[in-house]
Amino acid sequence: MGFSQLVLVSPKANHLDDEAKKFSCQGEEILHNSTHVNSIEQALLDCTFVAATSSQTKGLVRGAITKPIRSAAKVLSNEINRSKIALIFGPESSGLTTDEISLCNLLIGIPTSDDYPALNLAMSVAITLYEIRMALEEKTEDAIKPIELASWEMQQQAFDALKSSLEEIHFLFGPKAETLFTGIKNMISRASPTTQEMKWLIGLNRQLSWYKAKIRDQN
Repeated sequence: MGFSQLVLVSPKANHLDDEAKKFSCQGEEILHNSTHVNSIEQALLDCTFVAATSSQTKGLVRGAITKPIRSAAKVLSNEINRSKIALIFGPESSGLTTDEISLCNLLIGIPTSDDYPALNLAMSVAITLYEIRMALEEKTEDAIKPIELASWEMQQQAFDALKSSLEEIHFLFGPKAETLFTGIKNMISRASPTTQEMKWLIGLNRQLSWYKAKIRDQN
């Protein structure tokens, strides 16, 4: 489908053995040029938009960011012009955890029969990349101008600072705090924040912390 950058997260199998090469269908070059990392977070450091596939799309975290494959492909075809995109495919036996899904901007749902709700990994990858390719071919000539979107790493730094600030002023507390903050993260992520905007958010959180400390010292 024209995609060639493969990142393997803690692979258990040898991606260069004879069996892997046989099943690669002339994709040996992609296997040889693949990158290995120890965690999903490490793989996402220089990315600006993250999507994943999952057969489980219900729940507060998953449901808030899920789009059907056709709609998701259109979103991704737009983001490709201005972002460095990561597509996460989880282990075939267990899929992605909710914590791993929470790292994403978008969760792709592939509609299937109720009798066969989960696809195997190869099918999921093929369908997803095919739909993105078709969406790219259908795009008009009015491409979105590239802008410097904030990297995934910078977004996480800003979110960590924001969470700390909101906890300090007791906006986040109690059993629903994590769900509330997930909603706030999703709201910000949907805006495709730029590097400068994330710097503003980090600066705002730093000022909130400073002011809270100042009030505490005065009391």
